[in-house]
Amino acid sequence: MNLFQANTNAFVQFSKYVCNAIHKGSGNNGYCVGPSSAFISRKYKDFAWLQEAFELGLLDVLDAFLIHPYRANGPETVIPDFKLLRDLIDMYTPIGKTIPIYNGEWGYASGSGAWQFVTEEDQGKIVPRMFLLSYLVTDG
Repeated sequence: MNLFQANTNAFVQFSKYVCNAIHKGSGNNGYCVGPSSAFISRKYKDFAWLQEAFELGLLDVLDAFLIHPYRANGPETVIPDFKLLRDLIDMYTPIGKTIPIYNGEWGYASGSGAWQFVTEEDQGKIVPRMFLLSYLVTDG
């Protein structure tokens, strides 16, 4: 567990500092994207952490939300998770502001060892589904 997972308030305060500096330093032309969460899953309690961060004002300073929806099960399992994420973001976004969701990266390991989830043949079948789903459930 890293510092920011253990201390949501520290993460939000750091994000506010950085995003405010980006906005101020760019004459409000800068674009602050975060938090690059590696998973969105009820299993890992990611939504509870995000809700706490949103309650502390994270969405006040973000211009977009970046996610890396890694998972070991099929790509279609992102659909309910992205729906819940969209609902949470919409619930805590300041009035008059829109926060798009971007998919920064996503994949299934096909190498060897502990991180091998799929074969290369399976990878070829999964990748088109991932791209289509990213197009359907994110804003970019």
